[in-house]
Amino acid sequence: MAIDRSIAFNHPITKKAASIMKSTLEEKYGPIWHVIIGQSYGFDVHHFPKTMLHIYLDGIFGITVWKC
Repeated sequence: MAIDRSIAFNHPITKKAASIMKSTLEEKYGPIWHVIIGQSYGFDVHHFPKTMLHIYLDGIFGITVWKC
């Protein structure tokens, strides 16, 4: 099954999931958190020590979370 990368990155479900993750992190750990969910993207972010996570879900979607 092929997934169009531009559709997956802008899909309402991934946007909603990122929004929920951001809200939950900010409630529990304070502001300001950033969340990216998508495919085939690169990143270079500044973050506080021990406040960044980059994982792959099912080898399809990358999830990057960081606090700055």
